[in-house]
Amino acid sequence: MTRLDPQSASAAAKKLTGVGIALDTAWSEVKAEIRRINGLEPWGKDDAGKGFDENYSKGNSEAGPASQALKAGDEVVDRMKKLGPLVQSAIDGTVSSDEFTRKLFKGKGSGSA
Repeated sequence: MTRLDPQSASAAAKKLTGVGIALDTAWSEVKAEIRRINGLEPWGKDDAGKGFDENYSKGNSEAGPASQALKAGDEVVDRMKKLGPLVQSAIDGTVSSDEFTRKLFKGKGSGSA
C-alpha cells in the first residue's frame, strides 16, 4: 500500500493540467494583443519614438526586449502546460514502485535480520 493518496493527488494533477490549458489560452490572447499594439507603433515615428523602438524591438529582431519578453512568456506557459502531466507521471511511478515493493516483500515474513 502506498502512503500517497493517488485519487487526491491525481485530482490535483488534473487541476494543474487545467490551469496550464487556461494559462495557454489567456497567454495567446494577451500575446496577440501585445503584437497588435506593437504593430501600431504607439511610441511614434519622431526621433524619440525611433529611439524607443530601437531599444524596445531592436528593429523587430529576436534580440529585442519585446521579442525576448514574449519568448519568456511562451516558455513559462509551456512549462505550466507540462506540469500537470508530469505530476501525474510521478504519481503513477510512485504507485507502481510501491506496488512492486509490496509484491517483492509479500510473504517474506517478519524474521529477524
